[in-house]
Amino acid sequence: MPQKRRELVSTFVAADATGRKVIVQYYRELALQPPVAGQPDQWAPTGTTTLVTEDGRDVKRKSQGVYEIASVRGASVLTSSDPDAP
Repeated sequence: MPQKRRELVSTFVAADATGRKVIVQYYRELALQPPVAGQPDQWAPTGTTTLVTEDGRDVKRKSQGVYEIASVRGASVLTSSDPDAP
């Protein structure tokens, strides 16, 4: 199995229905490519992306600018018009 790592693509602000702002981090997964003699390590995107809040909670993308965070009180919907929001 190839070695993998996450790379931060962007950070954006989203808000819930009450206006509480949440910082969301957008990551993409990279996989180490087979070595080539004399070349530095090469990492390539796998196509997998992840959204998490600044404090580490998973964020589910519903559509462009609309997200959901699950909690013990139920799902919280977040929205963002930030141009960096996927």
